[in-house]
Amino acid sequence: MSDDDGGEGGGSPLSALVLAAKQFTAEVGEVSVLPTVLRGVRQQVSVVSALATQLTNEPDRDFPPELLALVRDMEADVEQATEALHGWEEAHSDRAARWARVAHPTRSVVEQYGTAAAVFIAASEYKYHAGLTVLLVLVALWLLFPSILRSWWVGWRMKEMLKEFAEVEADLVAHARRLEGFLALRSQIRESRRYDVSKSVLADAPKDFWCTQFGAEAHSVDTTRMVETLIYEAMESGQLRLGGGDVLRRKAATLLGRIIDVNGDGSVSPAEFHQFLAYFGPLRLCVRRALSLDPELNVKMDDPHAVPADPTCWFTWKKLTRGDVEHVLKGLPVGTFLVRTSSRRDTFAVSRVVSPQEVRDYAARMPSLREVPVLHHTVVNLGEDGYAFDDSTGGTQCFPTLAALINNYRSATGWFRTPYLHDMLRVTINVGGVRHETMARTFLQFPKSRLYELVRDLANRSSMDVSNPDEDIFFDRDPAAFGVILNYCRTGHLHIPTTILPSAVVDELAYFRLP
Repeated sequence: MSDDDGGEGGGSPLSALVLAAKQFTAEVGEVSVLPTVLRGVRQQVSVVSALATQLTNEPDRDFPPELLALVRDMEADVEQATEALHGWEEAHSDRAARWARVAHPTRSVVEQYGTAAAVFIAASEYKYHAGLTVLLVLVALWLLFPSILRSWWVGWRMKEMLKEFAEVEADLVAHARRLEGFLALRSQIRESRRYDVSKSVLADAPKDFWCTQFGAEAHSVDTTRMVETLIYEAMESGQLRLGGGDVLRRKAATLLGRIIDVNGDGSVSPAEFHQFLAYFGPLRLCVRRALSLDPELNVKMDDPHAVPADPTCWFTWKKLTRGDVEHVLKGLPVGTFLVRTSSRRDTFAVSRVVSPQEVRDYAARMPSLREVPVLHHTVVNLGEDGYAFDDSTGGTQCFPTLAALINNYRSATGWFRTPYLHDMLRVTINVGGVRHETMARTFLQFPKSRLYELVRDLANRSSMDVSNPDEDIFFDRDPAAFGVILNYCRTGHLHIPTTILPSAVVDELAYFRLP
């Protein structure tokens, strides 16, 4: 688990513990009468605060849940000690105030008449003179030595508070030992996995980049930092131009982070960086090649005002086998295609639905085409030379990016006409506070409508695994009239209930650009 915030005011358990310890230390310094056990609590709070501060300064704060639970327990102990301290000081101040109201007027009387009264009682023959003398002496002690007697009285009446302080001290001692043990173990683990990145799988140029930007001993780098560094270097070298404001930059950073952080743990290892470069390298071209997978980013890298001819994403980062692809493409129109990572390491595969003529042409070499008319092409990254495309006719061409490859064959041969859209994708639309659920295929027959654009955007994000499944698409429209629109898209027939005005349905048809 990661520590969310490094600052004292954040939601981090460690930061909250340090803040609670500082508050306790400040308040305990203002207490006038400090019992011994409270001094012990103060010392243990200082020890715990120092350990927690050491952890908040750690660069890699992937703490286990058990440690965070321990930290929260310590924070609760410190807060309990602070509350007990408030009770102690309040009781002490209250007793001191009452003592001042009684003691000061009486003190002068005892001082002036105490001696004479004692002599008188001692000289008398009353049998109770000894008792009265003792009583007078006790009153004098009470009045003349208030600080000592008051401390005894407070200590007697507050024994429960002192017991609570002792329990808190014992808990903090135990927690501090566990925390020290975690720190020692963490240090040993880090020492055991320290290594020099020069011995990793990275080639020379990526290795120099890693050592210069992050240090030779960095076994991993925060994904956000890696992405920002790569984008900055690409823009500085002139390989990348990202106009269009912050929205486009955030989209580029999100896409690049999803591609490079393979396991999605928030950090990038040298092995993940090596795999990323195997697909999109060399280093100086990797950012541009990776971002070209998105149709919008591909055109806006050269012209911020450009609009893609077809904004549908044709690449999927989902792990699909050849059988999976043939299943989803079977029965779709000729020219429907999909680009994915191949089962062969560091290569891509382009799968497309072929025409009956091509089935006949390739049937001798590929008998399986008779059953499933889907042809698979291999794309290999040749580094500086670009991507080599096997067109299944014995020829090979190279292209600077995958987008350039697709666009070339799209215009020259018509092989790649329509990118595959995940028609079984579940779509949730919130209209006026009412949620409607349907499948993406419901809207695919209306390519000029707002709803088609909605499905396309969702499919694009889903194909790159950057979608948020909990995110609702919201339209501030009439939910009842939209229900009629949804059924129209499903069945092709427009049925308007008597409870809904036809003019409301007409307005919704116009708004969603439906025929």
